[in-house]
Amino acid sequence: MAVEPHAEVAALVSRSHALAVAFALGVVALLAISATPVGSAASVTAPSGSRSMGSGPFLTSLSSSYSPLKANVTGPKVVGQNKTFEYVLMAHGGPAYAANGTEVGNITYWASVAGTNTTSVSFLPSTGTVPNSTSGYPVELDTSGIVQTVTITVEFASRYEQLNESLNVTITVRVVAPYILTGKVVAGAQTVLSFAIPVTLDGTVVGAITIPTLTPKEVYNFTFDYTTLPLGPGYHTFVLTLPSPHGQVHFANGQQSYSITFYVEGPPANYTDYYVLGVVAFVAVVLISLLYVGSRRPGAPR
Repeated sequence: MAVEPHAEVAALVSRSHALAVAFALGVVALLAISATPVGSAASVTAPSGSRSMGSGPFLTSLSSSYSPLKANVTGPKVVGQNKTFEYVLMAHGGPAYAANGTEVGNITYWASVAGTNTTSVSFLPSTGTVPNSTSGYPVELDTSGIVQTVTITVEFASRYEQLNESLNVTITVRVVAPYILTGKVVAGAQTVLSFAIPVTLDGTVVGAITIPTLTPKEVYNFTFDYTTLPLGPGYHTFVLTLPSPHGQVHFANGQQSYSITFYVEGPPANYTDYYVLGVVAFVAVVLISLLYVGSRRPGAPR
């Protein structure tokens, strides 16, 4: 005997099945949503000092790639005593500059000097910010009266927010005693406009002396400092010759040319080789004497 299901019971079973299926589908959907990151709410923080290469607008604007930091210090490598000399700091790149060259941060520097005695030696300003300029940032080296080798070390740091890149630049400067040339020029009966006198040393031009405008009969004392590494031993000659257009001017000796010769002493003689040779010869004589005495037999004729 077949039992036919009641119409209300069949409808209830059908609705229950549909609810179960809908509930299962809802659970699956929720699991799928929870496993998928929400792009609009995501944020990425680049580690300090790293170069972030993200493609989103936030990362592209703040942490795009940049060129390496480059820096240099230019100035004389040989300087005189008790004088001031200018040096130029140049720096570009690193996090302070975007990939397109736009300055977004800043480059700072710290300088220090080292030498035999740096009591009166300075490199100022010793710290500061290097501007975005093709002319660089000028600083000054003040030397003392001590002949020595001075080492200048400058640390550059390029910064933007948490990004930082540094670079050290070191230069060596010789502080020497300059060769000083002094003399006089005398104007004639007319006013003479400013002019330059070339200076030669042993036939090579090494500089020039600028003479200001001179009034009639005026006597002008000039000084020329020639800063260079020590010259070799022997005689050397400075020569100054007045330019031909200035016939109304002459040196104190009445001539159109002026020269001075000086002598540079050579280094002290090094007798080390002679001392060593003498010691070797003495030892050799002693050894020969000992061998001779030891070779004699008792009772042998002399």
